[in-house]
Amino acid sequence: MSLRSQGYRVVTGLNLDLAQQQIKASHEDHIVANCPKDAEERFTSTESIDTRLRKGRLVLPLVKDTGYGNLKLAGVTDY
Repeated sequence: MSLRSQGYRVVTGLNLDLAQQQIKASHEDHIVANCPKDAEERFTSTESIDTRLRKGRLVLPLVKDTGYGNLKLAGVTDY
């Protein structure tokens, strides 16, 4: 079964809601263990995310539409 068939898709960029979800997710135990700089530097606040975006980072969130235009962040990568 594909991610698309389960309602997931990749979008470009982070809106405020997705940025706040990323900040919260960066403090989850498995993320801290494997990506410690996420909580310490990269995603400490919406301002730190804005700084990354202004540097020209391409942010590609994996999201699931939960209805009424609401998106749940499932993962993110940036280049």
